[in-house]
Amino acid sequence: MAYLRPAVIGAGVMGEAIISSLLRIGFEPSVITIREKRPERLKELVDKYGVSAGSIEECDVLLLAIKPQDVENTLTHLRSEFAQGALLVSLLAGVKAAKIESLVDSSVRVVRVMPNTPLLISNGMSAIAPTARATESDISWVRKLLESSGNRRRKNEASAMSIGAIPATMSTK
Repeated sequence: MAYLRPAVIGAGVMGEAIISSLLRIGFEPSVITIREKRPERLKELVDKYGVSAGSIEECDVLLLAIKPQDVENTLTHLRSEFAQGALLVSLLAGVKAAKIESLVDSSVRVVRVMPNTPLLISNGMSAIAPTARATESDISWVRKLLESSGNRRRKNEASAMSIGAIPATMSTK
């Protein structure tokens, strides 16, 4: 499956790293949508990258890069905008996939990713933990995205979450 319209929800440091990764794998800035609760940060990234800041209703892949404590409020607020059958990639530490799935429509496919901070300088290690709803196409797309920012490994959710603890000195590209 081809993903054509990505959205980055949460445009902090990790969200900006994901925007950069999307651009590296060939997305045009005009098809990337970002959502951010801080208006000044939203404007900064729209100006810097040329991405859009609008509705996510047409987006087929959603990259969730918010603070873990904001997940319930954010997903409850935005889930009505999620396209039927969208792929949701969670980059949230400490929030299990089952929690995310409970907050979105059952047609939304979830892949949990645990990146470590060297991802921010394209030298990271990320673990991919797909849920039962995720397809092989979903997993392949997430791999492609993460390979643009370092290495990645497919793991079950329990073992994947230890990847975030790998120190930066052990990360390799």
